Amino acid sequence: MIKNERQFRVTQTQASRFEAALAAARTKDVPDDTDPVIWKAYIDGMDSQLGTLKRELEEYSLLKSGKVDRIEVASLDEFPLGIIKARIAQGVTHKELADRIGVKPQQIQRWEDSDYETTGFNNFIKIADALGIVVHESISFRHKAQSSPEILATCGIDTKFLRRRLVPAAGSEPHQILEAASGYLRRIWGLVVSSDGSIDTRAFNCAAAGLVRYKLPKDANPLRVRAYTQYAYHIAERVAATIPENSAVVPRDWKQAREAFTGADGTLSLETVLRKAWQMNIAVVPLSDSIRFHGCCWRINNRNVVVLKQSVRAEARWLFDLLHELYHAGEEAGQTFDTVTGDGVDDQRRESAEERAANQFAGDVLLSGAAEDLYQECIAGANGHVANLKRSVRTVAERRSVNLGVLANYVAYSLKEERDIDWWGAASNLQPDSEDAYNIAAAVFKEQFKADKLSEGDRKLVELATLEPGV
Repeated sequence: MIKNERQFRVTQTQASRFEAALAAARTKDVPDDTDPVIWKAYIDGMDSQLGTLKRELEEYSLLKSGKVDRIEVASLDEFPLGIIKARIAQGVTHKELADRIGVKPQQIQRWEDSDYETTGFNNFIKIADALGIVVHESISFRHKAQSSPEILATCGIDTKFLRRRLVPAAGSEPHQILEAASGYLRRIWGLVVSSDGSIDTRAFNCAAAGLVRYKLPKDANPLRVRAYTQYAYHIAERVAATIPENSAVVPRDWKQAREAFTGADGTLSLETVLRKAWQMNIAVVPLSDSIRFHGCCWRINNRNVVVLKQSVRAEARWLFDLLHELYHAGEEAGQTFDTVTGDGVDDQRRESAEERAANQFAGDVLLSGAAEDLYQECIAGANGHVANLKRSVRTVAERRSVNLGVLANYVAYSLKEERDIDWWGAASNLQPDSEDAYNIAAAVFKEQFKADKLSEGDRKLVELATLEPGV
Protein backbone atom coordinates (compact mmCIF):
# COMPACT_ATOMS: atom_id res chain seq x y z
CA MET A 1 0.00 0.00 0.00
CA ILE A 2 1.25 3.51 -0.87
CA LYS A 3 1.05 5.69 2.24
CA ASN A 4 2.59 9.03 1.24
CA GLU A 5 3.65 11.23 -1.67
CA ARG A 6 7.25 10.01 -1.64
CA GLN A 7 6.16 6.41 -1.99
CA PHE A 8 3.73 7.50 -4.71
CA ARG A 9 6.52 9.15 -6.75
CA VAL A 10 8.82 6.16 -6.31
CA THR A 11 6.06 3.79 -7.44
CA GLN A 12 5.31 6.01 -10.46
CA THR A 13 8.96 5.81 -11.49
CA GLN A 14 9.00 2.03 -11.06
CA ALA A 15 5.80 1.67 -13.10
CA SER A 16 7.21 3.81 -15.93
CA ARG A 17 10.34 1.69 -16.07
CA PHE A 18 8.38 -1.55 -16.10
CA GLU A 19 6.06 -0.18 -18.79
CA ALA A 20 8.97 0.83 -21.02
CA ALA A 21 10.76 -2.48 -20.50
CA LEU A 22 7.58 -4.43 -21.18
CA ALA A 23 6.84 -2.49 -24.36
CA ALA A 24 10.38 -3.03 -25.60
CA ALA A 25 10.25 -6.76 -24.84
CA ARG A 26 6.95 -7.21 -26.67
CA THR A 27 8.31 -5.67 -29.86
CA LYS A 28 11.23 -8.07 -29.96
CA ASP A 29 11.32 -11.57 -31.34
CA VAL A 30 12.31 -14.35 -28.97
CA PRO A 31 16.12 -14.15 -28.67
CA ASP A 32 17.93 -17.00 -30.39
CA ASP A 33 19.58 -18.12 -27.15
CA THR A 34 16.36 -18.11 -25.09
CA ASP A 35 13.72 -20.77 -24.70
CA PRO A 36 10.30 -19.38 -25.85
CA VAL A 37 8.70 -20.59 -22.60
CA ILE A 38 11.26 -18.72 -20.51
CA TRP A 39 10.82 -15.59 -22.67
CA LYS A 40 7.03 -15.68 -22.22
CA ALA A 41 7.43 -16.19 -18.46
CA TYR A 42 9.77 -13.20 -18.39
CA ILE A 43 7.19 -10.98 -20.15
CA ASP A 44 4.29 -12.30 -18.05
CA GLY A 45 6.26 -11.58 -14.88
CA MET A 46 6.87 -7.98 -15.89
CA ASP A 47 3.20 -7.59 -16.85
CA SER A 48 2.08 -8.91 -13.46
CA GLN A 49 4.42 -6.59 -11.56
CA LEU A 50 3.27 -3.60 -13.64
CA GLY A 51 -0.35 -4.47 -12.85
CA THR A 52 0.41 -4.51 -9.11
CA LEU A 53 2.12 -1.11 -9.26
CA LYS A 54 -0.75 0.41 -11.26
CA ARG A 55 -3.34 -0.87 -8.78
CA GLU A 56 -1.40 0.72 -5.91
CA LEU A 57 -1.16 4.02 -7.80
CA GLU A 58 -4.86 3.97 -8.66
CA GLU A 59 -5.84 3.25 -5.05
CA TYR A 60 -3.72 6.11 -3.71
CA SER A 61 -4.96 8.53 -6.39
CA LEU A 62 -8.56 7.61 -5.63
CA LEU A 63 -8.03 8.17 -1.91
CA LYS A 64 -6.39 11.55 -2.58
CA SER A 65 -9.25 12.60 -4.88
CA GLY A 66 -11.57 13.22 -1.92
CA LYS A 67 -14.26 11.02 -3.45
CA VAL A 68 -13.90 8.21 -0.91
CA ASP A 69 -16.03 8.46 2.23
CA ARG A 70 -16.34 4.78 3.11
CA ILE A 71 -13.63 2.14 3.50
CA GLU A 72 -14.48 -1.53 3.80
CA VAL A 73 -12.45 -3.80 6.11
CA ALA A 74 -13.07 -7.52 6.34
CA SER A 75 -11.51 -8.08 9.77
CA LEU A 76 -9.77 -6.41 12.70
CA ASP A 77 -6.47 -7.27 10.99
CA GLU A 78 -7.39 -4.83 8.22
CA PHE A 79 -8.46 -2.03 10.57
CA PRO A 80 -4.99 -0.35 10.84
CA LEU A 81 -4.72 -0.06 7.06
CA GLY A 82 -8.27 1.28 7.04
CA ILE A 83 -7.19 4.08 9.39
CA ILE A 84 -4.29 5.01 7.11
CA LYS A 85 -6.61 5.06 4.11
CA ALA A 86 -9.10 7.22 6.01
CA ARG A 87 -6.38 9.76 6.83
CA ILE A 88 -5.27 9.95 3.19
CA ALA A 89 -8.88 10.17 1.94
CA GLN A 90 -9.53 13.15 4.23
CA GLY A 91 -6.33 14.93 3.20
CA VAL A 92 -5.09 14.97 6.80
CA THR A 93 -1.30 15.26 7.16
CA HIS A 94 0.79 13.49 9.77
CA LYS A 95 1.27 16.84 11.54
CA GLU A 96 -2.45 17.64 11.57
CA LEU A 97 -3.31 14.22 12.98
CA ALA A 98 -0.51 14.46 15.53
CA ASP A 99 -1.77 17.85 16.70
CA ARG A 100 -5.28 16.46 17.14
CA ILE A 101 -4.19 13.67 19.49
CA GLY A 102 -1.23 15.42 21.16
CA VAL A 103 1.78 13.54 19.82
CA LYS A 104 4.68 14.43 17.51
CA PRO A 105 4.30 13.97 13.73
CA GLN A 106 7.21 11.52 13.79
CA GLN A 107 5.16 9.25 16.05
CA ILE A 108 2.36 9.05 13.50
CA GLN A 109 4.98 8.28 10.83
CA ARG A 110 6.45 5.46 12.92
CA TRP A 111 3.01 4.01 13.66
CA GLU A 112 2.07 4.01 9.99
CA ASP A 113 5.45 2.54 8.95
CA SER A 114 4.67 -0.46 11.16
CA ASP A 115 0.99 -0.56 10.07
CA TYR A 116 0.07 0.50 13.62
CA GLU A 117 1.41 -2.77 15.03
CA THR A 118 3.01 -1.01 18.00
CA THR A 119 0.05 1.25 18.77
CA GLY A 120 -1.91 0.74 21.96
CA PHE A 121 -5.69 0.41 21.88
CA ASN A 122 -6.26 3.77 23.58
CA ASN A 123 -4.28 5.52 20.85
CA PHE A 124 -6.32 3.66 18.23
CA ILE A 125 -9.47 5.14 19.78
CA LYS A 126 -7.94 8.64 19.82
CA ILE A 127 -6.91 8.41 16.17
CA ALA A 128 -10.29 7.07 15.08
CA ASP A 129 -12.05 9.88 16.96
CA ALA A 130 -9.67 12.50 15.52
CA LEU A 131 -10.46 11.31 12.01
CA GLY A 132 -14.19 11.08 12.68
CA ILE A 133 -14.23 7.39 11.88
CA VAL A 134 -17.48 5.54 12.52
CA VAL A 135 -17.18 1.75 12.63
CA HIS A 136 -20.14 -0.42 11.69
CA GLU A 137 -19.15 -3.95 12.65
CA SER A 138 -20.67 -6.87 14.48
CA ILE A 139 -18.74 -9.00 16.94
CA SER A 140 -19.23 -12.75 17.10
CA PHE A 141 -17.86 -14.88 19.91
CA ARG A 142 -18.16 -18.22 21.63
CA HIS A 143 -20.14 -18.37 24.85
CA LYS A 144 -17.71 -20.94 26.16
CA ALA A 145 -14.02 -21.38 25.40
CA GLN A 146 -13.18 -24.58 23.60
CA SER A 147 -11.99 -27.25 25.97
CA SER A 148 -9.70 -29.47 23.91
CA PRO A 149 -5.93 -28.86 23.62
CA GLU A 150 -6.46 -29.53 19.92
CA ILE A 151 -7.68 -25.95 19.63
CA LEU A 152 -4.01 -25.00 19.66
CA ALA A 153 -3.72 -26.48 16.17
CA THR A 154 -6.18 -23.88 14.88
CA CYS A 155 -3.73 -21.26 16.17
CA GLY A 156 -0.72 -22.92 14.53
CA ILE A 157 0.73 -24.27 17.79
CA ASP A 158 1.27 -27.88 18.80
CA THR A 159 2.10 -29.35 22.19
CA LYS A 160 5.34 -30.93 20.94
CA PHE A 161 6.65 -27.47 20.13
CA LEU A 162 5.58 -26.16 23.54
CA ARG A 163 7.38 -28.98 25.32
CA ARG A 164 10.54 -28.66 23.22
CA ARG A 165 10.90 -24.88 23.34
CA LEU A 166 9.06 -23.71 26.45
CA VAL A 167 8.57 -26.43 29.07
CA PRO A 168 10.94 -29.38 28.47
CA ALA A 169 10.56 -30.50 32.08
CA ALA A 170 6.79 -30.96 31.76
CA GLY A 171 5.22 -34.37 31.54
CA SER A 172 4.39 -35.85 28.15
CA GLU A 173 0.60 -35.72 28.50
CA PRO A 174 -1.15 -32.76 26.78
CA HIS A 175 -2.77 -31.54 29.99
CA GLN A 176 0.64 -31.54 31.73
CA ILE A 177 2.20 -29.54 28.91
CA LEU A 178 -0.65 -27.04 28.82
CA GLU A 179 -0.54 -26.52 32.56
CA ALA A 180 3.21 -25.94 32.52
CA ALA A 181 3.09 -23.67 29.45
CA SER A 182 0.04 -21.61 30.43
CA GLY A 183 2.10 -18.55 31.37
CA TYR A 184 3.99 -18.59 28.08
CA LEU A 185 0.81 -19.10 26.07
CA ARG A 186 -0.67 -15.98 27.64
CA ARG A 187 2.47 -13.81 27.32
CA ILE A 188 3.42 -14.79 23.77
CA TRP A 189 0.08 -15.42 22.05
CA GLY A 190 -2.60 -14.10 24.42
CA LEU A 191 -4.08 -17.60 24.90
CA VAL A 192 -5.68 -18.26 28.28
CA VAL A 193 -5.60 -21.74 29.80
CA SER A 194 -8.32 -22.16 32.41
CA SER A 195 -8.10 -24.34 35.50
CA ASP A 196 -10.22 -27.00 33.76
CA GLY A 197 -7.75 -27.20 30.86
CA SER A 198 -9.92 -25.34 28.36
CA ILE A 199 -8.29 -22.70 26.14
CA ASP A 200 -9.77 -19.28 25.48
CA THR A 201 -8.55 -18.05 22.06
CA ARG A 202 -10.50 -14.80 21.89
CA ALA A 203 -7.41 -12.68 22.61
CA PHE A 204 -5.14 -14.73 20.31
CA ASN A 205 -2.33 -12.47 19.08
CA CYS A 206 0.00 -12.81 16.09
CA ALA A 207 0.61 -9.08 15.67
CA ALA A 208 4.37 -9.52 15.19
CA ALA A 209 3.70 -11.12 11.83
CA GLY A 210 2.33 -7.78 10.70
CA LEU A 211 -0.64 -7.67 8.38
CA VAL A 212 0.96 -9.97 5.83
CA ARG A 213 -1.29 -12.40 3.97
CA TYR A 214 0.80 -15.52 3.71
CA LYS A 215 1.13 -17.41 0.44
CA LEU A 216 2.86 -20.68 1.18
CA PRO A 217 3.90 -23.90 -0.54
CA LYS A 218 1.34 -26.71 -0.43
CA ASP A 219 3.18 -28.44 2.41
CA ALA A 220 3.36 -25.32 4.59
CA ASN A 221 0.82 -24.21 7.16
CA PRO A 222 0.21 -20.43 7.20
CA LEU A 223 -1.14 -20.59 10.74
CA ARG A 224 2.06 -22.22 11.96
CA VAL A 225 4.19 -19.59 10.23
CA ARG A 226 2.24 -16.72 11.82
CA ALA A 227 2.34 -18.31 15.27
CA TYR A 228 6.05 -19.06 14.92
CA THR A 229 6.74 -15.48 13.85
CA GLN A 230 5.08 -14.29 17.05
CA TYR A 231 7.26 -16.68 19.05
CA ALA A 232 10.39 -15.50 17.21
CA TYR A 233 9.49 -11.89 17.97
CA HIS A 234 9.11 -12.73 21.67
CA ILE A 235 12.63 -14.22 21.62
CA ALA A 236 13.94 -11.20 19.71
CA GLU A 237 12.47 -8.88 22.37
CA ARG A 238 14.32 -10.76 25.10
CA VAL A 239 17.61 -10.61 23.16
CA ALA A 240 17.14 -6.93 22.29
CA ALA A 241 17.10 -6.10 25.99
CA THR A 242 20.68 -7.40 26.30
CA ILE A 243 22.34 -5.27 23.61
CA PRO A 244 23.21 -1.54 23.70
CA GLU A 245 20.61 0.90 22.41
CA ASN A 246 21.02 2.46 18.96
CA SER A 247 22.40 -0.32 16.81
CA ALA A 248 24.80 0.92 14.14
CA VAL A 249 23.28 1.63 10.73
CA VAL A 250 24.48 -0.83 8.09
CA PRO A 251 25.82 0.94 4.99
CA ARG A 252 23.60 0.24 2.00
CA ASP A 253 26.32 0.80 -0.56
CA TRP A 254 27.66 -2.67 -1.35
CA LYS A 255 31.29 -1.55 -1.48
CA GLN A 256 31.09 0.07 1.94
CA ALA A 257 29.20 -2.92 3.32
CA ARG A 258 31.70 -5.39 1.91
CA GLU A 259 34.51 -3.41 3.50
CA ALA A 260 32.62 -3.21 6.81
CA PHE A 261 31.95 -6.96 6.96
CA THR A 262 35.28 -8.28 5.62
CA GLY A 263 37.63 -9.72 8.23
CA ALA A 264 41.18 -8.61 8.89
CA ASP A 265 42.37 -11.58 6.82
CA GLY A 266 40.35 -10.37 3.83
CA THR A 267 37.70 -13.09 4.08
CA LEU A 268 33.94 -12.60 3.93
CA SER A 269 32.71 -15.65 5.79
CA LEU A 270 29.53 -16.32 7.74
CA GLU A 271 31.40 -16.23 11.03
CA THR A 272 33.10 -12.95 10.14
CA VAL A 273 29.86 -11.21 9.16
CA LEU A 274 28.12 -12.53 12.29
CA ARG A 275 30.86 -11.13 14.53
CA LYS A 276 30.88 -7.81 12.69
CA ALA A 277 27.09 -7.55 13.10
CA TRP A 278 27.33 -8.12 16.85
CA GLN A 279 30.09 -5.48 17.03
CA MET A 280 27.59 -3.09 15.44
CA ASN A 281 25.12 -3.97 18.24
CA ILE A 282 22.99 -5.99 15.86
CA ALA A 283 22.01 -9.29 17.47
CA VAL A 284 21.68 -12.35 15.23
CA VAL A 285 19.54 -15.17 16.65
CA PRO A 286 19.73 -18.61 14.96
CA LEU A 287 16.66 -20.86 15.15
CA SER A 288 16.24 -24.39 13.81
CA ASP A 289 12.60 -25.44 14.03
CA SER A 290 11.13 -27.13 10.95
CA ILE A 291 8.72 -24.36 9.98
CA ARG A 292 8.79 -22.52 6.64
CA PHE A 293 10.26 -19.27 7.87
CA HIS A 294 13.65 -18.05 6.67
CA GLY A 295 14.39 -14.85 8.50
CA CYS A 296 13.39 -11.40 9.60
CA CYS A 297 14.82 -8.21 11.02
CA TRP A 298 13.04 -6.27 13.74
CA ARG A 299 13.95 -2.92 15.24
CA ILE A 300 12.97 -3.04 18.90
CA ASN A 301 13.58 0.06 21.02
CA ASN A 302 16.23 1.31 18.57
CA ARG A 303 17.95 -2.07 18.61
CA ASN A 304 18.18 -4.27 15.52
CA VAL A 305 17.66 -8.00 15.96
CA VAL A 306 18.00 -10.43 13.04
CA VAL A 307 16.44 -13.88 13.27
CA LEU A 308 17.66 -16.57 10.87
CA LYS A 309 16.12 -19.99 10.29
CA GLN A 310 17.06 -21.75 7.08
CA SER A 311 16.59 -25.48 6.50
CA VAL A 312 19.55 -25.61 4.10
CA ARG A 313 22.60 -25.62 6.37
CA ALA A 314 25.10 -24.45 3.71
CA GLU A 315 27.19 -21.45 4.77
CA ALA A 316 26.58 -19.63 1.46
CA ARG A 317 22.80 -19.78 1.93
CA TRP A 318 22.92 -18.44 5.49
CA LEU A 319 25.41 -15.75 4.49
CA PHE A 320 23.09 -14.55 1.70
CA ASP A 321 20.08 -14.50 4.05
CA LEU A 322 22.06 -12.71 6.76
CA LEU A 323 23.22 -9.94 4.43
CA HIS A 324 19.67 -9.63 3.10
CA GLU A 325 18.38 -8.99 6.63
CA LEU A 326 21.29 -6.68 7.47
CA TYR A 327 20.22 -4.53 4.52
CA HIS A 328 16.98 -3.87 6.41
CA ALA A 329 19.10 -2.74 9.37
CA GLY A 330 20.37 0.03 7.09
CA GLU A 331 17.09 1.91 7.41
CA GLU A 332 17.00 5.21 9.20
CA ALA A 333 17.88 4.83 12.86
CA GLY A 334 14.86 5.22 15.12
CA GLN A 335 12.38 4.08 12.49
CA THR A 336 10.20 1.21 13.66
CA PHE A 337 9.72 -1.59 11.19
CA ASP A 338 9.28 -5.30 10.80
CA THR A 339 10.15 -7.36 7.76
CA VAL A 340 9.28 -10.98 7.30
CA THR A 341 10.98 -12.74 4.43
CA GLY A 342 11.27 -16.18 2.90
CA ASP A 343 8.51 -18.66 2.15
CA GLY A 344 6.08 -17.02 4.54
CA VAL A 345 5.25 -13.90 2.56
CA ASP A 346 2.81 -12.97 -0.13
CA ASP A 347 3.84 -11.77 -3.58
CA GLN A 348 3.32 -8.11 -2.74
CA ARG A 349 5.79 -8.26 0.16
CA ARG A 350 8.22 -10.63 -1.58
CA GLU A 351 8.29 -8.54 -4.76
CA SER A 352 8.42 -5.16 -3.05
CA ALA A 353 11.19 -2.74 -3.98
CA GLU A 354 12.67 -3.14 -0.50
CA GLU A 355 12.89 -6.94 -0.79
CA ARG A 356 14.38 -6.81 -4.29
CA ALA A 357 16.94 -4.25 -3.13
CA ALA A 358 17.88 -6.44 -0.13
CA ASN A 359 18.49 -9.44 -2.39
CA GLN A 360 20.49 -7.35 -4.86
CA PHE A 361 22.53 -5.94 -1.97
CA ALA A 362 23.35 -9.42 -0.64
CA GLY A 363 24.36 -10.62 -4.09
CA ASP A 364 26.58 -7.62 -4.80
CA VAL A 365 28.31 -7.73 -1.41
CA LEU A 366 29.12 -11.41 -1.87
CA LEU A 367 30.02 -11.15 -5.57
CA SER A 368 31.84 -7.80 -5.48
CA GLY A 369 29.19 -5.91 -7.39
CA ALA A 370 29.18 -8.35 -10.29
CA ALA A 371 26.07 -10.30 -9.29
CA GLU A 372 23.91 -9.29 -12.25
CA ASP A 373 26.74 -9.67 -14.80
CA LEU A 374 27.53 -13.15 -13.48
CA TYR A 375 23.87 -14.11 -13.62
CA GLN A 376 23.59 -13.02 -17.24
CA GLU A 377 26.79 -14.91 -18.02
CA CYS A 378 25.27 -18.08 -16.52
CA ILE A 379 22.07 -17.65 -18.54
CA ALA A 380 24.05 -17.08 -21.74
CA GLY A 381 26.17 -20.16 -21.04
CA ALA A 382 23.03 -22.25 -20.68
CA ASN A 383 21.72 -21.05 -24.06
CA GLY A 384 18.40 -20.20 -22.43
CA HIS A 385 17.76 -23.79 -21.32
CA VAL A 386 17.21 -24.44 -17.60
CA ALA A 387 18.53 -27.98 -18.01
CA ASN A 388 21.96 -26.54 -18.89
CA LEU A 389 22.15 -24.10 -15.98
CA LYS A 390 23.90 -26.29 -13.41
CA ARG A 391 26.80 -26.89 -15.77
CA SER A 392 26.87 -23.23 -16.77
CA VAL A 393 26.91 -22.00 -13.16
CA ARG A 394 29.78 -24.35 -12.32
CA THR A 395 31.72 -23.14 -15.36
CA VAL A 396 31.18 -19.45 -14.61
CA ALA A 397 32.05 -19.87 -10.91
CA GLU A 398 35.33 -21.58 -11.81
CA ARG A 399 36.20 -19.14 -14.60
CA ARG A 400 35.44 -16.05 -12.53
CA SER A 401 36.83 -17.50 -9.26
CA VAL A 402 33.69 -16.91 -7.22
CA ASN A 403 31.99 -19.06 -4.60
CA LEU A 404 29.86 -21.67 -6.39
CA GLY A 405 27.20 -21.75 -3.66
CA VAL A 406 26.83 -17.97 -3.57
CA LEU A 407 26.51 -17.75 -7.35
CA ALA A 408 23.99 -20.61 -7.44
CA ASN A 409 21.87 -18.88 -4.80
CA TYR A 410 21.88 -15.60 -6.70
CA VAL A 411 20.95 -17.34 -9.95
CA ALA A 412 18.06 -19.10 -8.17
CA TYR A 413 16.82 -15.82 -6.69
CA SER A 414 17.05 -14.04 -10.07
CA LEU A 415 15.27 -16.81 -11.96
CA LYS A 416 12.40 -16.72 -9.48
CA GLU A 417 12.27 -12.93 -9.48
CA GLU A 418 12.48 -12.34 -13.23
CA ARG A 419 11.00 -15.48 -14.76
CA ASP A 420 9.09 -17.20 -11.96
CA ILE A 421 11.25 -20.33 -12.34
CA ASP A 422 11.93 -22.27 -9.14
CA TRP A 423 15.58 -23.31 -9.31
CA TRP A 424 16.26 -23.47 -5.57
CA GLY A 425 16.49 -27.26 -5.51
CA ALA A 426 19.31 -27.21 -8.05
CA ALA A 427 20.99 -24.35 -6.18
CA SER A 428 20.92 -26.39 -2.98
CA ASN A 429 22.64 -29.27 -4.78
CA LEU A 430 25.43 -26.92 -5.88
CA GLN A 431 26.31 -25.77 -2.36
CA PRO A 432 29.93 -26.70 -1.61
CA ASP A 433 30.81 -28.70 1.47
CA SER A 434 31.03 -26.41 4.48
CA GLU A 435 30.65 -26.42 8.22
CA ASP A 436 27.03 -26.54 9.38
CA ALA A 437 25.91 -22.91 9.12
CA TYR A 438 23.48 -23.18 12.02
CA ASN A 439 26.29 -24.40 14.29
CA ILE A 440 28.44 -21.43 13.24
CA ALA A 441 25.66 -18.96 14.03
CA ALA A 442 24.77 -20.72 17.29
CA ALA A 443 28.39 -20.69 18.47
CA VAL A 444 28.72 -16.95 17.83
CA PHE A 445 25.37 -16.30 19.49
CA LYS A 446 26.34 -18.25 22.60
CA GLU A 447 29.57 -16.27 22.80
CA GLN A 448 27.95 -12.84 22.33
CA PHE A 449 24.63 -13.26 24.17
CA LYS A 450 24.71 -11.48 27.54
CA ALA A 451 22.50 -13.91 29.42
CA ASP A 452 23.21 -12.32 32.79
CA LYS A 453 21.19 -9.24 31.76
CA LEU A 454 17.94 -11.25 31.73
CA SER A 455 15.81 -12.82 34.41
CA GLU A 456 16.28 -16.54 34.91
CA GLY A 457 13.02 -17.32 33.11
CA ASP A 458 13.83 -15.20 30.04
CA ARG A 459 17.38 -16.50 29.93
CA LYS A 460 16.13 -20.08 29.88
CA LEU A 461 13.57 -19.23 27.19
CA VAL A 462 16.26 -17.84 24.86
CA GLU A 463 18.62 -20.73 25.54
CA LEU A 464 15.90 -23.26 24.69
CA ALA A 465 15.03 -21.36 21.50
CA THR A 466 18.61 -21.59 20.20
CA LEU A 467 19.16 -25.27 20.95
CA GLU A 468 19.08 -27.84 18.16
CA PRO A 469 15.92 -29.99 18.27
CA GLY A 470 16.59 -33.04 20.37
CA VAL A 471 19.55 -31.46 22.20
